[in-house]
Amino acid sequence: MKKLWNLIFAAVAAVVLAGLYGTGRLLPPDPASVHGVSEEALAAALASDPAIPLALGQTDVLLVIACTLRQDRLEPYGHTRPTSPFLARLAGSGVLFTQHFTQAPWTRPSIGSIVTGRWPRALQLDNPGKKGALSLVLAERHALLSEVLEDAGYRTFSATGNPNIKERFGFTQGFSSFVEPEGVWTDGNIESDDADLVAATLDFAAQLDPDERLYARVVLTGAHLPRQFRWRDRGLFTGSEKKLVDPYDTSVRRLDAMIARLVTGLSARNLLVVVVSDHGEGLRLPKHHGSGHGNHLYPSTTGGVFMLHHPALPSGHPVQGLSMNIDVHPTILGLLGAPAVHPIDGADLSAAARGESQTGHELVFAETFYLRTKKSAVFDAEHYLLRNNKTDEDLLFARSDVAAHDALQLPETSRRLAAALTAWEAERASSVRAPAIEAEVSEETRRQLEAMGYME
Repeated sequence: MKKLWNLIFAAVAAVVLAGLYGTGRLLPPDPASVHGVSEEALAAALASDPAIPLALGQTDVLLVIACTLRQDRLEPYGHTRPTSPFLARLAGSGVLFTQHFTQAPWTRPSIGSIVTGRWPRALQLDNPGKKGALSLVLAERHALLSEVLEDAGYRTFSATGNPNIKERFGFTQGFSSFVEPEGVWTDGNIESDDADLVAATLDFAAQLDPDERLYARVVLTGAHLPRQFRWRDRGLFTGSEKKLVDPYDTSVRRLDAMIARLVTGLSARNLLVVVVSDHGEGLRLPKHHGSGHGNHLYPSTTGGVFMLHHPALPSGHPVQGLSMNIDVHPTILGLLGAPAVHPIDGADLSAAARGESQTGHELVFAETFYLRTKKSAVFDAEHYLLRNNKTDEDLLFARSDVAAHDALQLPETSRRLAAALTAWEAERASSVRAPAIEAEVSEETRRQLEAMGYME
């Protein structure tokens, strides 16, 4: 009898699966399509119109921070797999910063730099000797983009799936409303889904009067462990020699769809779209980059994403100069014509975004003290130098060697970059003016951080 019921169950399951495949619900999507968004909605959201005002008090701002989004796994940055059809459309209709870098390879200090324009060490969010830094708080003395725009009359909303930037760590300053993770599922996964964050953001925007301006900051974590993707997408990416790569690319595809849903859902508003990443992911691609992030400064984790769209900005405009996450805050203010709130370490690259220049930085920097790590890095247009401050070792690589496979023996270039990095490190150390602020990490938050791999 048991065998008979097993046969009946298998037959019913086969019929159901056949039906689902017949309707396309389990089939991978068309590689060129943007899942869940019509072509008409895309065209409306990404249209150009130089007559639409881009100005403080007239333009809404959507800042999407894609957590753990590795630059070289995206189509706009040259990846050949169809991981990001919407971001490819966004870059083709807007502004793409092609040589963008993050200032830290893990979330809290990196997002701190994005929303304040300050170096992470100035924010006291990642410090030498502060193991893990998971209790450090963004102090009230630092002016967040949300506070600047709130003072200008904007309605401000934050949604995050990453517990590193919860209220207890100081990241909700200037927000009139916010959504953050509330718990951990029994299987150890954090109770957060990008679709819920997108829905909450669109619901908040729908409640605004037409003459009210919106600033929304949405931190999507679908590409972060544990990865988020649909069952129907599992067959889209197969055959990678690295077991972490196919699930990661699949999660990026869903993240891309979530960003598309956000942007098209707000397309009725006069919207400045800003998409950035806080850091990338090692993926053991190659093996010495590790599986995750935080401990290394290779381009796999420091190569960042920065793209802009507004109807009045140039369409399909690549900015070739070097840029950093600390530039995001002053560039948004520059595009809006808003005065900068000092001190700010980043540069206003709004002229480059408008196509008036290609000016960027000659050198860009990153550092990490994650857990027991103590590393720093400097990049220029042709080379990068990685420094391990525990072993006093500097390694020089060509920028084209993104895998950091072959260290170069170029004494003059090494000395120049090493001297610049030493001077930058000394300046960062001297910029720390006040003691770090720490918050008690509750049991719930500790479990959330652990579920996302942040606890040692």
